[in-house]
Amino acid sequence: MGKWGATVVKFFYQPEWTTSITSWSYTLIILLSAIITWLEFTYFQVWSALLFGLFFLTAFLQVFRRQVFLKEDGLVLRAVVPFNNKKLSYQEIVGVRKFKNGLEIKTKFRTYQVLMPLARRELCYQKLNSLL
Repeated sequence: MGKWGATVVKFFYQPEWTTSITSWSYTLIILLSAIITWLEFTYFQVWSALLFGLFFLTAFLQVFRRQVFLKEDGLVLRAVVPFNNKKLSYQEIVGVRKFKNGLEIKTKFRTYQVLMPLARRELCYQKLNSLL
């Protein structure tokens, strides 16, 4: 029994294409700044190390903080920033559709798209449909 309830199934995801491209572009700007700072000076500076550390921290958070939790009472889309988390009860979900790289979760007022690897997408789709 964990923090989210009795039975929890967890999947990692990335947001839909435009949000993913934007957030990963900002992350790569940090990496490019670190590389430029490193190459601009003749020796490795503390600023380069700080920028590389910031890049790895940001990349880690973007990969491991974005999770889909299938609980007994609903679905939780966990985001990088906690106030962006979404909790949907199964009654709110109108439909779930697979597309090439992920899932589309449709509610009465909004559609959420999440990108996942193919095997995880299939498993999440089956589990979600069994709970609906």
